[in-house]
Amino acid sequence: KELRIWGDGAVSGILQNDDGEFYATSQIPWRQYEFEKVVVEEGVTGLEGGFFYCKSLKEAILPASMKSITGTFYGCENLEKVSLKEGVTSFYDAFAYCKKLTSFEIPSTVKSINYSFYKCTSLKEIIIPSNVRSARRAFLGCTSLEKVVIEEGLENLGERMFRDCTNLKEIIGMNNWDISN
Repeated sequence: KELRIWGDGAVSGILQNDDGEFYATSQIPWRQYEFEKVVVEEGVTGLEGGFFYCKSLKEAILPASMKSITGTFYGCENLEKVSLKEGVTSFYDAFAYCKKLTSFEIPSTVKSINYSFYKCTSLKEIIIPSNVRSARRAFLGCTSLEKVVIEEGLENLGERMFRDCTNLKEIIGMNNWDISN
């Protein structure tokens, strides 16, 4: 049960209503099928909402051509493994509610991770690259998060970045920042 996606450019499959709530559209042709693995080929630059609440998905392999991941895996509660090459620059709501994601390597090219790991309740450890400039509520509600490594050069944590991370025991590279909010 594997899905392969190829082509040039971005695919969008989520819209936002007047109340600010996101919802999936029927524009994504594979939404009706159940698959456990997706492989996105070089040339695809974005999959906005592409797998929104895809409950059967367990693994994703993404190309270097992918530049933005917006809501792409939101609510994929069985997603366990993501392979992502250097090249992507922005995450927004990318992996929120991926409850089985235990680890993730943020590429050094990423500059924004706002809301991206929100309520990933199995995530245990994360390394935040120095290129990240915006991380608003990035790990809010990651109740299993124990260790965070922040690479030298990161200037701003972002609003409520670690709020409700009830098992957070170690943050390396903090430079005496206040994480209480």
